[in-house]
Order: sequence, then structure tokens, then C-alpha cells
Amino acid sequence: MEGYAASPAVCTMIQSHFPSPRNPICLTVKRCIMIIFRPIQGTVSALHSIAAQPEGCLTPGGVLFRNEGQGHPFSGQYILPNSIPHEGDWYYAAPFLCAGALAGKGVTVTGLQTDSVQNEKSILFCLALAGAQVKTKKENVSVSKGETYPIYIELKTCPRLMPLLAVTACGIEGKSTLSFPVQTEGDKEKTAALVALIASLGGTAKIISDGLEIHGTGALVGGKAQVNEDPDLMMAAVLASVISTSPVEIPKDDILTRIFPTFRAEWNRLQIDQNH
Repeated sequence: MEGYAASPAVCTMIQSHFPSPRNPICLTVKRCIMIIFRPIQGTVSALHSIAAQPEGCLTPGGVLFRNEGQGHPFSGQYILPNSIPHEGDWYYAAPFLCAGALAGKGVTVTGLQTDSVQNEKSILFCLALAGAQVKTKKENVSVSKGETYPIYIELKTCPRLMPLLAVTACGIEGKSTLSFPVQTEGDKEKTAALVALIASLGGTAKIISDGLEIHGTGALVGGKAQVNEDPDLMMAAVLASVISTSPVEIPKDDILTRIFPTFRAEWNRLQIDQNH
């Protein structure tokens, strides 16, 4: 697996496959003194799946795992669990959950772990703040529309949710604020692109000192979505079709199809009114 370096002291190898739209990797964990991980999305979730936990406790698999700065030392003696669950991706579930919060019938997404360490799991908290009805049962998560409220949410730990929550805020009457640190030129460009997307669909949003301000009217007009080959904006544009009064034009052959091949098929299964 690209992105980590391990000491040469190797006794055994365990391989686990974690296919997901975001991170279709094969993680190979080698029993050794220390594994140094460089930043990779999903690393902690992957370690959970082999019964390793980032909180420093002994797991059912017998792995004592703790965080020490840039390194994660863990014990070498353990018992491989009988089964390794494949955790669903909360980020790619988020547009469906947001659709449930905006549509009358609601949406249920299966295969999600409610005790996940993925930051994007906070989408449930965000939607609940907006008045959505949120229910969880085992690996099923259901979201339906409730009495809506404008939101103020800090997105420091999950900035990728910003486009989806911005569109959700367009479907809520009133002023909503998404607060997040804009630190780099890339951050500024992404925020400006999101404002342009909302404007292209008839909504109103503006950049403020600590994030983004959305003036929701409860609906969007629709039209040709300005997505700039950005998969996050593409999913937000698809979500916008739920609250648009006319069709939303979205490129069909796009990067989203490559990173989430079944997205459109899954989206089309939703039995909700949408214009796209």
C-alpha cells in the first residue's frame, strides 16, 4: 500500500481488502515494531477493520494500538478475527442522506457503521440540526424531512461536506452559515466554485470571513450546473435537483462516474421528485 513505511522486522502478514469508491486499496499490515503512517484517508477506519483501535485499548483481535505522535506502535501477538466487516463510506452516503432531509418520503441507506470513526458521519448531526428526522437501526440509517431550521455549523473536521450542506441550506428558508478555516489558495478556489455553482442554479451564497453564508429560499431554479470537473460539486448539483423547480443539467461523462461508478444508478433508485 502506498503511503506508509514499516520497519524490516516482519514475522507475518495479514491482508485485508477494503473496496470503496473513495479508497479502493488493499491494505497490507505487517507485524513489526512500528508502522509509520503518512496521511491517507481511511487509514484509521482500515485499522478498525482488522480489530485495531486508535484509542489504546485491547481489541477482540488482541491488538493493543495507541497513538504516539506521528507513529502508531502496536503489539505483535494477536488473534485474527473470524470475520472482517467492510465498512460503508459515509461521505458517499451523504448526498443520499441529504436528499432524505429535503424530500417528503425520506431515504434509508444500508451498510453504514454508526460507531464509525469517519469524520463524515457527522452529516447525521448536521441534518438533525436542520430539523431532519434521523433514525438508526443496526447498519441502516434513515433520514426524512422534518420542520426545517437554518443552520450554523463548523466544518473544521469535515470540510468535504460543505457543498452538500450548502445545497441543503438552499432548501431551508433563512440564513445559514457554514464555518470552516479557509487557509490555502485551493480552499479559496473551492469555496468560490461552490458559490458559482449555487448562483448558476438560482441560489444565493457569499463568502464571509469565517466561511460561507447561504440565503435559502426553500428551492432552487435549476439550469446548467457549473461544476468545473469537481466530483464534490457534481454530487452537490445532483442533490440540488431535489429542490429545483426546473431540470438541473449535469455533465454525464464526468469524473464522478470514474470514482463512484454506481452513483447514478443508486441515485435513480430514489423514489423522490427530482429534476436532473
